[in-house]
Amino acid sequence: MDTLLKFKRLAALSTDKALIEKALQASDKLEVKDHQVRRNTPLPSDLKSEQKTVYIKGFPKDGSQDLVESQVKELTAGAGTVLAVRMRRVPNKREIFKGSVFVEFATVEEATAFAAKPIEGKVVHMKYVAPPTPS
Repeated sequence: MDTLLKFKRLAALSTDKALIEKALQASDKLEVKDHQVRRNTPLPSDLKSEQKTVYIKGFPKDGSQDLVESQVKELTAGAGTVLAVRMRRVPNKREIFKGSVFVEFATVEEATAFAAKPIEGKVVHMKYVAPPTPS
């Protein structure tokens, strides 16, 4: 539980351990026991998250996380299910946003289709390019 409270977004919502535990106990994906939290099922062995991730550049470097996430939501509307948005930041200076994000979609097909669409004012490409399949 202490590890979870190190996440700034969670700590901004609440630092009340009892309240957080109660909320986590409602999850069907997590197990809370003796103030410890763990997954009910193991992670899949092949997540393919890189293959489902698109790089988008062209956001304001002074943009807040909420602003950037809302812009990403607008850009990706109708493109599929977005699993995660990761803002790229300067190493050792985590408060400095680079103006680009990685957006992870639910499927490789959704990511590929989104990356193929031109978006005005943005640079968009797949984070991972699969090697050619042998013929």
